Amino acid sequence: VAAIAAVTLGLNLWELRADLPAVLHSDFVQIGQALDFAPSGRVEDSPVYPLPIVYLYTGAFLAVYGVGHALGWGHYVDWPTYLQHLARPEVHHAIGRGVGAVCAALLAVGVYRLARVRFDRSVSVLASAMAAFSPLLTIYAHQVRPHVPVIALVVLAGPAVLRAALQPGFKTALLGGIGAGLAAATFQVGLPYAAAALALAV
Repeated sequence: VAAIAAVTLGLNLWELRADLPAVLHSDFVQIGQALDFAPSGRVEDSPVYPLPIVYLYTGAFLAVYGVGHALGWGHYVDWPTYLQHLARPEVHHAIGRGVGAVCAALLAVGVYRLARVRFDRSVSVLASAMAAFSPLLTIYAHQVRPHVPVIALVVLAGPAVLRAALQPGFKTALLGGIGAGLAAATFQVGLPYAAAALALAV
C-alpha cells in the first residue's frame, strides 16, 4: 500500500508545472482566496467554497516559503519578495497541484483502510490500486480544485463511519463525525456524507 501511495504521488507530481497557467477552470476559487489570505490574514467567505481548504493551501504556501528560504532560493529571500513571486498563477497553481497530489496519495491509503473493515488484504490492496491509478483521479489531482481533498477526507473517515454502523461506540461515532464534518467543510459534495454519518450516529 505504501508503494501504491508513493507511485500515486509520483504520477500526480509528474509534469507538475506543465501547461501552467493555461490549465485553469472554475473550481480554483479557493487557491485565490488563499492568495488573498496569506498576506493579510483576511479572506472573503464564499457560500459555495468553504474555508478549511483555503487554510490548507495557505499552510502549503508557508511550507514552500520555509523550504525555499532555508535553501536560499532567490524569490524566497523574504516574505514580501515571496508574495510577489507567489502571485504568479504558475507558482500558486503549482503549489495547489502539489496539495492535490498529496491528497491523492492519502486516498490510496484511505481506500485500503476502508476495504479492510470488511475484506481481506488482497482485496483491499486491489481496491487501493484501482482507486489510486484511476485516470479521473490523476486528472483531477493535476488541477487546483477541492474534489480530490474532499474525496480523500470522505474515504479516510469512512472506516470510522462504517464501524460506527457495525459496532456503535463513542470513539467511532466521534471520529466519523469529525471526518464527515471536515469533508462537508471542504466542499459542498461532502454535505450528504455528513448527513449520512449523522443519521448513523442518532
